[in-house]
Amino acid sequence: MNIASSYSAFSAHRLIARGELRSVLEAALSQRPEEGWTGLLIFDNESGKQVDFDLRGSLGEVLARLQSEPETGKAGPGRPRLGVTSGEVTLLPRHWQWLEKCPRRASGTLRRLVDQAMKGPEEGEAARLRIEAASSFLWSMAGELENFEEVTRQLFSAHWRPMYRLAAAWPEDILEQLAWMLRGVPDADDGARLSWEGRRLEILPPPPRVVTAKGEAETWRRTATEIVEDIAMGRTSASLVLEAELARIEEFNPRVNSLTKIFVEEARAAARDIDALLEAGDPVGPLAGLPFTIKGNIDVAGYATDHGVEAMREMIAPLDSPLVGRLRRAGAIPLAHSNLPDLSLRFHTKSSLHGETLNPWDAKASPGGSSGGEGVALATGLSYLGLGNDAGGSLRVPSVLSGVAALKPGYGRFPSDRSVGPRDATLASQLVPVEGFLARSVADLHRVFQIAAGPDPRDPRVAAVPLFGPPIEGRVAVALLKAPAGAEPDRGVGKALEKAATILEAAGYAIEEVEAPRVEETLEAYGRMIMTEFELSKAMLDRILGEEGRRYISFATSLRKPVDLAAYLGLTALRQGLLRDWAAFFVRHPLAIGPVLSEVSFPAGFDIAGPAEHERVTRAMWLCQATSFVGLPSVSLPLGIEGGRPIGIQVLAGAYREDLCLGAAATIEAAAGIFTPIDPR
Repeated sequence: MNIASSYSAFSAHRLIARGELRSVLEAALSQRPEEGWTGLLIFDNESGKQVDFDLRGSLGEVLARLQSEPETGKAGPGRPRLGVTSGEVTLLPRHWQWLEKCPRRASGTLRRLVDQAMKGPEEGEAARLRIEAASSFLWSMAGELENFEEVTRQLFSAHWRPMYRLAAAWPEDILEQLAWMLRGVPDADDGARLSWEGRRLEILPPPPRVVTAKGEAETWRRTATEIVEDIAMGRTSASLVLEAELARIEEFNPRVNSLTKIFVEEARAAARDIDALLEAGDPVGPLAGLPFTIKGNIDVAGYATDHGVEAMREMIAPLDSPLVGRLRRAGAIPLAHSNLPDLSLRFHTKSSLHGETLNPWDAKASPGGSSGGEGVALATGLSYLGLGNDAGGSLRVPSVLSGVAALKPGYGRFPSDRSVGPRDATLASQLVPVEGFLARSVADLHRVFQIAAGPDPRDPRVAAVPLFGPPIEGRVAVALLKAPAGAEPDRGVGKALEKAATILEAAGYAIEEVEAPRVEETLEAYGRMIMTEFELSKAMLDRILGEEGRRYISFATSLRKPVDLAAYLGLTALRQGLLRDWAAFFVRHPLAIGPVLSEVSFPAGFDIAGPAEHERVTRAMWLCQATSFVGLPSVSLPLGIEGGRPIGIQVLAGAYREDLCLGAAATIEAAAGIFTPIDPR
């Protein structure tokens, strides 16, 4: 449990502490005044139920019991006196380790309280219990709080935003405690607030909040889900969130060079508009007030989509791309463009226009590409949500190298627009690249997936397919794809795969190590189709790309050579068969886990150090390339830190089963945790 202590100005409460019982009692004992306290009010972490202690001479005894070895069966000295003052008070056994081990030593009254608590709340009662516990907490300070009666009325009617607005002048520790006690209790206004295009969003809970030594998480540390909820419930405003993010960017972006153009004034105006709507009680979208960043090859109206090259630095977009427009309508605020390699054509993020993006975990290591600016911005708290694209790992590689999560949707799920200027894309660029998202938690990806998916007249490829497919009966078979294509994972990646498999198996999934279908053929067809189309654009690429970009393309075309028209048509036929075989594979195994990269990291610039180095990097991305070619969805996420660098994996599923990927990824994340944001070194 997170522990957060602070002290209120009210005589009724000298200490507010949250955490495990022992930590709370130790904090109380250390702060106990000479004249003593008559009572300590404790609320259970899970249910919100209340426990009262009579502290007259008993606190030390309670701690002595908690510090005794439960395995020995010793109850510890004495028996604490319990100040049970009303029928609302319930003793919870998970707060009393000694009672769980030694129930026969308790009195009959105490044992009945334990038995009652072990039953837990009845279905539908959890929210009521939390609200009643919060009410007890507030009533203990009645008369000391401004607007107390109005706040209490809003509390019992579950209208959180007006409640927090009325309580805005209260001390921060009281508000934080109230928010903590009410976490998970639905707002009466959720039906409208969490609806999108006629459907209600399914919401995953965020991972545990990162808490500082002072007890409060800085704004930049919070996940997108937390920020959206804080704004919607009135605990903060869109303008305050934005200003905190701009300050963070001003301080840290020069150290990592992840963001290239900040939309300062436009973002401020959008935040003010959101705040005005909320203040008036008018409807706002399910992402209201959330700042997000956009890869530099995706259009934001009024700004240059420069693709990282000098030739396009003045190419002002007249319209938002479909996904930028969709997120705007949901209330999100475009904040900045992020760095990328020239025309997105490298593993490493270094632009001839904007320079190199540094990996915050190790400045000598590559942050990956081509959505590397987005990955670093998410990892360092410069963004809450990143919009990028992926044609062979460009979302997933930066996600694991930066220690964040990414959603690469399958073909036909999210709408996108032209790839470069007014030109429509050729066949390989229609079939392979997709736009997707990076975030610090799977809950964030799960929320934005439901908003981003769906048809758009600007992209006729997108199908009107249900967001959530039918449940899989029985144990879900998960294919462990470890080392095809001669790319044996190194120790760190292997460790991440083993950890993910162990977590899923413990959660009821069935893990089986198998071979992916026709990997070499898939990779060969992927490379040759793309390189053939690049070869036809060689003159344009030579003019636009910087020297390092041209070097990368040279190595890529040498590794997988372009083909003539007849061979190209043969590759399109081969792809049809590959689609069929991969589809059959995911009938047998609805999910798969595998590496994003077969190596934990690569040095910056390694991808163009020479032909052998280029081939090694390309081979490491085998699963990203293969699954992009056959249009499958994927969620990548970190599993831990190895040697000071993140290690991660990806979860894959069949066509239009992003929901399965997100569900399994959420299970893994719940056990493994999240590892960003961090401060750049």
